Amino acid sequence: MRKRKKLNKIPKSSFIKKPFIGKIKSLFLNEYLWLCLLLFIAIFIRICHINSLEKYDPTFYQLPYGTDMVTYDQQAQDILAGKHPTPYFYGPLYGYFLALVYFFTGRDLYVARLANSILGVLTCLLIFLIAKRVFSIKIAFVALGISVLYDMLVIHEGLLLVESLFAFLNTCCIFLLLMLEKNQSLKVIILSALFFALSILTRANILLFFPFIFLWMAIVLRKKAIKAFPIFIASTFLFIMPATIMNYIATKKFILISTSGPVNLWIGNNENANGEYLMPPKSPKLKKRLEEIGEMAHIEDSIRFIKEKPKAFLKLYLRKIYLFWGEYEVTNNMNYNQIKSYSPLIRLPIFVGFGFVAPLGLLGMLLLLKRRNTLLLQLFVFSFMMSILVIFVVGRYRIGFIPILIVFSAYSLVWFFEQVIKRKLSYKIFLLIPCFLLVWNKEIYGFLVPYIHKDGIHTEERGTWVVRDTSLEWKGGNAIYLYDGDKVKKELVINEDLDEFKEVEICAKYVCDEKPGVMVLDINGTNTIKMRLGISTQGIVKAFCIPIPKEALRNGLNSFDFSLFGESVFAFTYDQSYKFGRSYWFKDGNFERLKNGEFCIWLRFDK
Repeated sequence: MRKRKKLNKIPKSSFIKKPFIGKIKSLFLNEYLWLCLLLFIAIFIRICHINSLEKYDPTFYQLPYGTDMVTYDQQAQDILAGKHPTPYFYGPLYGYFLALVYFFTGRDLYVARLANSILGVLTCLLIFLIAKRVFSIKIAFVALGISVLYDMLVIHEGLLLVESLFAFLNTCCIFLLLMLEKNQSLKVIILSALFFALSILTRANILLFFPFIFLWMAIVLRKKAIKAFPIFIASTFLFIMPATIMNYIATKKFILISTSGPVNLWIGNNENANGEYLMPPKSPKLKKRLEEIGEMAHIEDSIRFIKEKPKAFLKLYLRKIYLFWGEYEVTNNMNYNQIKSYSPLIRLPIFVGFGFVAPLGLLGMLLLLKRRNTLLLQLFVFSFMMSILVIFVVGRYRIGFIPILIVFSAYSLVWFFEQVIKRKLSYKIFLLIPCFLLVWNKEIYGFLVPYIHKDGIHTEERGTWVVRDTSLEWKGGNAIYLYDGDKVKKELVINEDLDEFKEVEICAKYVCDEKPGVMVLDINGTNTIKMRLGISTQGIVKAFCIPIPKEALRNGLNSFDFSLFGESVFAFTYDQSYKFGRSYWFKDGNFERLKNGEFCIWLRFDK
């Protein structure tokens, strides 16, 4: 008989080992686990940010006077009291959204900010879903990671402003429209129209996306667009109709959404416009026309400016493009640096901003120009940009299209790393250079200005000759606060022939409280001017201009020393655009040069 071979016993551990490793591996690669983890991080970051604001921001419960936050807060309270803010000056939806939050929780500003943050987290989820649908799961996770750590999304979710709601509705609308490619059911068409209408009711500039939706449907859906678009357009206007009816009841006039359109068009397109929000003086002729035909006079005056001064309009339009795509966040209603100072978490270097996302997003759009499945996203970005350039550029207005830009930037990142891994870099990578230059133009120009214009900026502005060391923006949003006995010094170089001018004024941007005090200005150590203080600016940056004796000035370097005495608290703002090294503040018994910027103090000469 043949002996049977003795089989080796299999250790019990091996029965456990392979399935256990497989489970760990499958757990590690589990899409839903990572999705939940990143969304948890998103809400954790936002709650930490709100908690920091509650602890350190003095305006958390006492909203800053004169801002849109006060307006929306008051609107919500009025709505709950049965008073509708008609005719609507702003898009009405955010006021009603805030009223809904107040209805369930009372006027709790912490919960209101938390509601914004929940919308922000849902926006992050939608960014993930859009990137996954258009590209791949890999790109979707990269897009999600960027959205979780995008600083301006987090910051605006902590403010009582429309941006978080607007970004959510835009992203939701895009996601539903993308679903139409494969599913043209009545339900999907009406849902996409609903969210588009809600977006319009939040901020009406998105109306410009309408013809581009039609164009996309005609190209992608083709014959099916004949059925889809009429239903879409009819549903959209049906959902908008309540606001139009409310406006008509209040005014007996046809106002589709809000009344702010004509004045915003005029603010952004007139002789004094600089591309940002700047309320210009109204001419006697315009005032008369406003009395005769109402708000249409603003549109009439804007058209007149474009027709009469096409070169000035073109220059202004190019400046708006420069501002729209620039890394710098044009401030309005808030000081971003100040908000970051209240939130230690947001100051961490792990967070990204427009300067990171925009060049990559533009590169992604260029790389994908021929991809039909990205056409809707491309058209949305283009139409959104056009809708802002029609009026004026404000940093927070860009939040509405940031989610889609993040999707493109995620594609660029993955594309770049795949090129590196393959060791096969494409010539297309050089497209990043013009994208980078467009976005970082202000930083590059700001670095070069002190070398090109060593004596500062000498130019004509609004009919007067100006000498300044700052840009037209308030980059950085910073200020130096003065108390009793504190001093600052600003030096300016004069090259002009002083005999050509009749009057000279020194101007400055400042913030002041209501307490009594005296500001003493010493000019070149020879002339002294006293200014009495005591009128509060309510936390809003304002500008003063005071006449100074022409005889006190000289050609070359001039010194202007400001000293504060009394109980008043006074702040001089400084701009971080250029660094001439001609601004000082008094510290520890000596004047110390500002390391990062120049005081917003300038000279104005009148002939």
